[in-house]
Amino acid sequence: MTFKIGNTTWEGKLSNGIGMVETESGLIREKISHHSRFNEEDGTNPEELLGTAISASYSMALAQLLEQKGYRPLKLDTQVAVELEETDENQLEIPQIVITTYAKIIDIDHESFLQLADEAQKNCPITKALTGIHEIVLKTILNE
Repeated sequence: MTFKIGNTTWEGKLSNGIGMVETESGLIREKISHHSRFNEEDGTNPEELLGTAISASYSMALAQLLEQKGYRPLKLDTQVAVELEETDENQLEIPQIVITTYAKIIDIDHESFLQLADEAQKNCPITKALTGIHEIVLKTILNE
């Protein structure tokens, strides 16, 4: 079993606080704030990071499937739009995620590509996690 770690350190209130998100590898280290999430200021946001994770995982899943079926993908460019909206109860939710893949693949017909693209979406670890995780473990440490 492999765990990959993402970390956020947040300081202050939501309205004027600031955080730093980073990956275990250290390759991503970026500011996050209420304003970067809703007012398009510098920094990233959870929805952008989620979209990036989906696009990477999905592209890799599709590339693997294409290779297994004997196709040669030359290029996959996957964009993921994550919609964030406020509910009537003033809660945030993600009602829709749209995955768009532009592909350059040698000798594949449209129907076969659609079938493999759909299979990749259903078997992508990140999109599968979003349809239902068997277990979410919460660990808390206060005032350390």
